[in-house]
Amino acid sequence: MYVSRARLLAVSCLLTFTFTACGGGAQHATPTQPDKPAAVPDSGVLPTQSATVALSPAGGTFALPLGDGYRGAMTVHANSVPAGSTMTLETTTTTTGALSTQSRPPCPNIPPIRLVNPFGFALVIDIDAFQIEVPCNIDGKLFSVGVYQLKPLPTVLTVRKIGDAKGVGDELRFTPTVSELTLPARSTQVLLVSPESTTAGVPIPVVPGVTTVLTAGNTNVPTNLSFKFASAQGASFFTSSCDNAFHGETLDPQLQGVPLVGTPSFFCHLDPGNASITFGAPINFFIGTPKPDASVLGLDGPSETFTCAQATSTTTCGTPTFKIGTASATTFQNVVVGNADDLRICVPATENTDCNQLVEPAPARTSVPFGQNFQVLVADDPTYRANAGPWDGKFRSSLSGPCSFASTDTGSEPPGYSDVGQQGIGPKAEFDVVPTGSGICTITMSEDPRFITADFSNPEHPVGRTVHVSITIQAQPS
Repeated sequence: MYVSRARLLAVSCLLTFTFTACGGGAQHATPTQPDKPAAVPDSGVLPTQSATVALSPAGGTFALPLGDGYRGAMTVHANSVPAGSTMTLETTTTTTGALSTQSRPPCPNIPPIRLVNPFGFALVIDIDAFQIEVPCNIDGKLFSVGVYQLKPLPTVLTVRKIGDAKGVGDELRFTPTVSELTLPARSTQVLLVSPESTTAGVPIPVVPGVTTVLTAGNTNVPTNLSFKFASAQGASFFTSSCDNAFHGETLDPQLQGVPLVGTPSFFCHLDPGNASITFGAPINFFIGTPKPDASVLGLDGPSETFTCAQATSTTTCGTPTFKIGTASATTFQNVVVGNADDLRICVPATENTDCNQLVEPAPARTSVPFGQNFQVLVADDPTYRANAGPWDGKFRSSLSGPCSFASTDTGSEPPGYSDVGQQGIGPKAEFDVVPTGSGICTITMSEDPRFITADFSNPEHPVGRTVHVSITIQAQPS
């Protein structure tokens, strides 16, 4: 089932608030007619009920005629609307009465709530509370409530979380932490009520072709994460809850046991409830204000990691089609954002000193005396090590100019660096180089092309990272 924008619009028509105004004052444009709900084929006409209520500072509690065994009421008041304004509450049941119990969506199935402002001026309302009775037991279950703009559809979709709700028996009780909603002129806002596993969850609609922010409402993570996908199949929304990967020195329980590349920074848990969603390629994730070293994006479950195209303001990480849902061999639950240390190479100014430290100025040199052996130090991400994945953890080396690698180890190496028969075993390795003349000696080091942070958008021909250093071998003294 392809989830297009048209489908999302149709789904969102299930529960609609339409605002009208009476005597709004000369400063306001004459209101246009509210948008009408999408037509339903005669073969399955869905009944609609409506009621007009006055908007005022005192407010009131209004029934939600949801149908199909769902009942509810919402308490609303408005301080910043023209005198005499009214609100027409309109709801459409989710199924026709002819559907069998087996054909109905699993309970609870609370439809989206549309808030429509058809006028040329903004409306400000306050949702004080609402309760919804459902035809099943939801006692103790958590639900997240968020709002986003559907019309006009923005290029970047951000859901604003307005609170959490909790099930008590068969009743959903919601008291918002953010109650005031501003409805821009001629816009449509949508309230989503979605099950969540943690109060950090934010309900996210499935809208292909639009950049959707996954970290909305999660202020504890270091930067934002969003994604854009070409198509989708399955559920129409999911919840996203994001958190830091480490709490002190302890890795978050949701990431323990997951093969990780680099150092994870934060992750977003994507939960479509009892359903599943397949996001279709091309898919791009966007990391805002990334760290200096190479960004990597991981999907857990059948663990995969993808490198990202680094940029100053944002970083783009492409992935193939993937599926989220309950844990299985083919579905993912978490999107993990991390950094793989850049591949670095240097010639230490003082022997056995780690010149790959991220300090300024680096304790490295660019020239060596004629005839004097020198060290070359190569450092990679800690995950680039032997027997840690589908690679051997060795560096591929080459050099050009008046120099060669020593046939055996000569001397010691800095702490943390390997020096085993000049094999170049990662993540840190020391090489001994012998000058054979004077001039420019260039040493090149590359990762094993099977290294897991290689280009997984081209898995048949992955490419490891490469660095080089040029060192001047001084002329022989006369």
